[in-house]
Amino acid sequence: MEKRLLKVLILLSAVLSFASCKAMEPGLSVLVGNYSYQIGEFQQATVHYVKGLESQRFKEWIYYNMGNVYFSLGEGGAALDVWDNVDSAVEPDLRHKLNFNKGVLYYQLGKYSEAYQMFKEALKADPSSLDAKINLELTLGKLAAPAVDRGAESSNDGDRVNPVETERILEYIRRKEGELWFSSEKETLYDQEDW
Repeated sequence: MEKRLLKVLILLSAVLSFASCKAMEPGLSVLVGNYSYQIGEFQQATVHYVKGLESQRFKEWIYYNMGNVYFSLGEGGAALDVWDNVDSAVEPDLRHKLNFNKGVLYYQLGKYSEAYQMFKEALKADPSSLDAKINLELTLGKLAAPAVDRGAESSNDGDRVNPVETERILEYIRRKEGELWFSSEKETLYDQEDW
């Protein structure tokens, strides 16, 4: 068994040593960039993402990751500029993550109308996202608040949302979520075996 494992490892190392680095791009650069991002080395992460972009493959995911680096650095404007390169993405997972992050950024900036639209788009891409539902509810609450509490957005009366309509939407979301929770509890109760 050990000899067989050793042969597989030698064969694998031989294949990897003869494979060109170009064939492994952008995957290797993105992996190293993601690791650098997770340990807080944002400059290194950006360098690796830029290197990954040279291959012209998976550009949308790489731009998404680069925008996350800028967002983590507190550079909201730069993050939005980089994320604009991803707006044409059709993959639902990427659309959800992109719109969710944009919604969080807009919410932090106090642009609740834009945040509302982004969370709504995130939910269209992934209707089961609990985080997007919670953030949508928080954003609707901010939009329904009196203009005095909304700060900079208070001068735009066109952005105001009807509080009755907001409460109706929130109640609908709560009811639908309750049905999902209730139905999943029923299934687990009946699926359990009686010892």
